[in-house]
Amino acid sequence: MASTLKMPAVVPAGESAFRVKGLVYQGLAEYFDKRLPGGNDAVLARAGREDASGSLARFLTTPFVPGSWYDALPLATLTEAGARVRGVTHAKVVREAAAHLARRDLSGVYRAMLLNAHPQALVIRLPGLSLRYFDFGDADGELVGEQTFVCRRGGVPDPLAAWFIWAVEGFVPTALSMAGALDVRVTTNEARRDSDPGCTVPTVRLEFRLAWT
Repeated sequence: MASTLKMPAVVPAGESAFRVKGLVYQGLAEYFDKRLPGGNDAVLARAGREDASGSLARFLTTPFVPGSWYDALPLATLTEAGARVRGVTHAKVVREAAAHLARRDLSGVYRAMLLNAHPQALVIRLPGLSLRYFDFGDADGELVGEQTFVCRRGGVPDPLAAWFIWAVEGFVPTALSMAGALDVRVTTNEARRDSDPGCTVPTVRLEFRLAWT
C-alpha cells in the first residue's frame, strides 16, 4: 500500500475546499449502525470526545443531504473513531464501509452503471464515478489488457490519501464483482505529491492497477 506524505495541520472541519457528496456521510452512518456497537451515535460521541477544537463535533451535527457537497477531510477522522469503537484497524472499517457504499449505490442512485454492464464496461466508468463522489482533482484510466485497468487519481488531499486508498480497495472489488468479475485485485503505487508543498493542504497523485478474472 502506498505511504502518505507528511502533512501539515489540517483546517477546521467544514472549512476545507475538498468536498464529498452527502450520500457518503449517509452511507457511513448506515454502515456504523449495522456493524458497530452503539452504531453511529457511538462513533459521533467518540469523535467528539477526541476533537479538542470542537469544529468536528459541530460539523457532524450537519443534516447531510445526499446530493449536496460537504467537507471531505473529516471522513478519515470519523472512520478512525469508528475503528476504535469496533476495536479493529482503520483500514478494515474504511474498506467495509466502501463496500457497503458500492452495494447500496450501484443498486440505487447509480444503478444505471450496472445495466447490461460487464467488468470491462464498468471499470472504464469508475474514474468518472469517483468525480461524482468527490469534487476535487482529476481522474482517468485505460485498459492495459483484457482484464487489467490502470486508473490515475490526482488532487487527493494528503490527509485523506490512505483513507482514499482503502476506500478504493473496498469499493472496486465489490463493484466489479457485481458486474460479474472474479478474484478482483487492487494494487496501488507510491503516492506522489502533485501540489506545492507550501499549500495549506498538499495533494497527492495515486495510481491504481485493477485486475480480475
